[in-house]
Amino acid sequence: MERSGLARLGPALLLALLLSLTAVATYAAARRVHDGDRDQLTSDTHAAVTAIDRRLEDYGQVLRGAAGLYVASKDVSYKEFHDFFADQAVIQRFPGVQVVGFASYVPRAGLPAYARRVQREAARSGLDYPPFRIHPKLRPDAQEALVIDHMEPPPGNSAAFGLDFFSESNRRRAALLARRTGRPAATAPIGLVQARGSSLGFDIMVPVYGGPPSQTGAPRPWAGVVYAAFRTDNLLRGVLGMPGPDTDLEVYDLGPAATVPPDASLTNAAIAFDLRPGRANRSRNADHTRVETLEVAGRRWAVAFTRTSSTLSTSERAGPWVIAVAGILVSLLAAALLSALSTSRARAVRLAERMTGELREREEQLRRSNEELEHFAYLASHDLQEPLRTITSYVGLLESRVGDQLDERARGWLRFVSDGAGRMSQLITDLLEYSRTGRAGTETSTIELNEAWDHAVANLQHAIADAGATVTRGELPAVRARPRDMTSMLQNLIGNGLKYRGEAAPRVAARARHRDGRWEIAVSDNGIGIEPRFHDRVFGLFQRLHTAEEYPGTGMGLAIVKKIVESNGGNVRVESVPGEGATFLVTLPPPEDDA
Repeated sequence: MERSGLARLGPALLLALLLSLTAVATYAAARRVHDGDRDQLTSDTHAAVTAIDRRLEDYGQVLRGAAGLYVASKDVSYKEFHDFFADQAVIQRFPGVQVVGFASYVPRAGLPAYARRVQREAARSGLDYPPFRIHPKLRPDAQEALVIDHMEPPPGNSAAFGLDFFSESNRRRAALLARRTGRPAATAPIGLVQARGSSLGFDIMVPVYGGPPSQTGAPRPWAGVVYAAFRTDNLLRGVLGMPGPDTDLEVYDLGPAATVPPDASLTNAAIAFDLRPGRANRSRNADHTRVETLEVAGRRWAVAFTRTSSTLSTSERAGPWVIAVAGILVSLLAAALLSALSTSRARAVRLAERMTGELREREEQLRRSNEELEHFAYLASHDLQEPLRTITSYVGLLESRVGDQLDERARGWLRFVSDGAGRMSQLITDLLEYSRTGRAGTETSTIELNEAWDHAVANLQHAIADAGATVTRGELPAVRARPRDMTSMLQNLIGNGLKYRGEAAPRVAARARHRDGRWEIAVSDNGIGIEPRFHDRVFGLFQRLHTAEEYPGTGMGLAIVKKIVESNGGNVRVESVPGEGATFLVTLPPPEDDA
């Protein structure tokens, strides 16, 4: 009763186990899809940040070159400044730059003379400069000014001509930082006076000194700054192009790089650019957004890159679903097979117990019981074959109806299922043959091996013809064995020589000799041979030395040969050298008269 209950629970337990494994495999596949999207998002974010960083570095090099112009000449004329930037073609080559210019550092006491000189030289230049006016008006407590007196291009930027950078706190901090460090310094996001409408931008300033560093440590005389004003939206579109509808990009100014760590959060950060205005600072899905920071001329920026759709192909995204459906189908089929096997086993046990009782009564009942058992084994194999035929039929139906809608990978999976079902069907057939081999109830008799060999060759005539093989024998003896066993044994040995052939046409030959009171039959071939370390292993159940793609089969042939020979009172071994073929040596007892 306990064994019967366990047999009934077996299919359910197997189904639960396989469904659990399917769930794990589906989850793992879904995680791979998720990780693929995440890695691509990270890569795209890094690519965007790298492109921005390289472009701003290019701008910095241009500004350093302009600073060198002022270092080389103490009095750069308006014509020289115009020719320098006309040659560089900065505005055309670098989208986003609104204006490039120079702002002179002027103490308060020197402002009147400075204003007259700039007005005079700008008018003489012949360029389209507006009248010069320092603005906004200096505060009473201001002791110095940093005034824009050179611009390129002048048209469209007249509002910036004469602007005092020190009048606005962001520009003042950036200018003083550049003066103190000698390196480019950027402002926080600001409204550009030279841009039309409401537009956020930023300035980058490179300091220009009036002389070399002092040997005594005194501050270097400061001439002013070369600067460039950028409109952030034009800059980023020029660097990254126009993003697609499923892409969003935001840039935040986090503050001075010296005080803000690279992993700082976006809390309270100043928005510098929003591809889709009004969506900045909204809550983000961590699976769809990546944030990466970079340093821009002394300030820390954060780039938030968002993608709302996957970049993977349809087949890659469908992978978890295919695994789930296939796993469920295989689980149900396996549970059905085990259920059929468990039911058959229980019936076999009951039948065997009844046969054991009848054996004690009379021998005739044992013979009938053996016949019933053989019939039952056939029915059991038929029950096991039926689900496999169902699998093969539905796979063929699926391929014929929707095969053109599947990609190559999915069609390969269907072929794997069909091939696997075919191999399992052949395996069940071979297992049934193995189980029948050597079964008690059939008496041994004198068997002519010449006739058994000829029957085996006749059964294999199509395979022999297809392989272009030569199959010969010498005179073979009579032995004591079961009638049907010898043909099956010789057919397996000949078939083995046909299957594992080399480049030459197969040759299989048999000979016999009398040795130590028994007959030794040698079946030789010219095939690929067997390494010595595998000579014993090849007779094992399910033992294969090659893949099914190289040499089809179930690995049962030589195991059946070994069982046939041993059940008839003999033994079998192999002698072989790789590449020189193999010889299988079968020893069998002689007929009773000879013995």
